[in-house]
Amino acid sequence: MKRWKTILCSVLAMALLTVMLAPISKAMEFPDVPGHWAEPAIVRWSNYGVVNGYSDGSFHPNDLVTRGQMAAILQRVFGWTTRAANTFADLNGGEWYADAILRAKAAGIMEGDGKNVHPQAPISREDAAVMLARTLQLAGSEAALDFTDQANIHSWARPAVSAMTQKGYIVGAPDGNFYPLNSITRGELLTILDRAITNYYNKAGTYSGTLSGNTVVAAPGVIFQNVSVQGDLIIAQGAAGGNVTLENVTVTDRTLVQSGSTTQVNIVKSSQVGDMTVSGNGATVRFDELAKVDTVTITGSDVSVSGLPQNMNVTVGANAQNVVVNGHAAAPGTIIQTGPNQPAPTPTPTPTPTPTPTPTPTPTPTPTPTPKPTPDPGSDMEIEIKPVP
Repeated sequence: MKRWKTILCSVLAMALLTVMLAPISKAMEFPDVPGHWAEPAIVRWSNYGVVNGYSDGSFHPNDLVTRGQMAAILQRVFGWTTRAANTFADLNGGEWYADAILRAKAAGIMEGDGKNVHPQAPISREDAAVMLARTLQLAGSEAALDFTDQANIHSWARPAVSAMTQKGYIVGAPDGNFYPLNSITRGELLTILDRAITNYYNKAGTYSGTLSGNTVVAAPGVIFQNVSVQGDLIIAQGAAGGNVTLENVTVTDRTLVQSGSTTQVNIVKSSQVGDMTVSGNGATVRFDELAKVDTVTITGSDVSVSGLPQNMNVTVGANAQNVVVNGHAAAPGTIIQTGPNQPAPTPTPTPTPTPTPTPTPTPTPTPTPTPKPTPDPGSDMEIEIKPVP
């Protein structure tokens, strides 16, 4: 009887553990999400903990997103580590969104109007496009767009809208308009984010396989083995403070190392990482001899990149300070050609010849016979004293 009780307890414990480990779809708790056109994006990003519902249990997918909420959502996705000083007159620093706004400012994503940041104002569709394009490091142009209302897009937002549209992250309304001045809704924002980030890793672990679309790594301790990234690979600031290893990884587009703060990215074996930009301050990137990269651009400060092949051009941004490439210092605003992987040699000064004095003859003394010592056992063994290497 006692044995059966033990077995029953074990079965119940396993069943409870299975329930505890089963993924829970937070979106299923939102009564206003099922059937909504943005449901897939809401389900995905709520499961990641990036967005939450309201106190009444609903999600309100058609509600407008404020500028403070926009900063908070992007902060949760990318994990910005540096906080800027508060210079905004309308931000006292104690609001729930204040930290995210100041981190977005430090990352160069949210700038305000020079005095205020308007955290509680709904963010327009063109403003949201600008913040997302900056986060994804996309560059566009002011060329004409296909939107019927393209004339309503401000000139400062046009490159971002262009870049986001060319990538397919923004598609506009069914009537052909973009509605740049309209405020963006929660469902719209998550749908754009879902198109831009196909794969998201915010937990340490070893992963493999083919990843179609852009991939974001936002945690230290992530190891990619035999992975094909068919898009951009973004190592976000959320990976700060640890290692990210790419082993036999192929990236078809760009590898963006945004993470700094003692982050080390190890690119090993037969990895091919496309065009690399290192913007994270304090990042260390190490290549082994089999890994390949097409181009390298460094815009962050206190960056070290080693293992690059010789005679490769590396672009160093104008504001990049304390950059070291293959052990050699690289000046800001330059294009350098890589040398061997070793510290820069310290020049040895040429010694000044010292005149040799003429020796004074010394009389040779008459040698005094030395009695021959009595040999000890083993004294015929020669001992050579060598310096310790």
